[in-house]
Amino acid sequence: MRHVSKMTRDQFLTEEKTQDAVSRCIEAIGEAANRAIRLDPTIAVDFPEFEAEKAYAARNVLSHDYFKVDPQILWATVQESVPRIVSEANRILSRRSDTP
Repeated sequence: MRHVSKMTRDQFLTEEKTQDAVSRCIEAIGEAANRAIRLDPTIAVDFPEFEAEKAYAARNVLSHDYFKVDPQILWATVQESVPRIVSEANRILSRRSDTP
């Protein structure tokens, strides 16, 4: 999100380097979400709003379907989905740190 915080959609759609940076960050988020669920499957049950499967699916598209990446979808993802999953991950971490 920090890569696009001061950008408009039109600016993002013309800046390939920023698109690449955002793609890489979304890949990392998807991989981390998948690892979290693999390491602790109760996360999926206890926090159904944590859309790890969707994040990992996005990671796979970005990692393997190079020519299918649509910058407009990437923009929508970073504006809508990324803030939700980051917020949910922070909520999970906060709740876990409150539990003895």
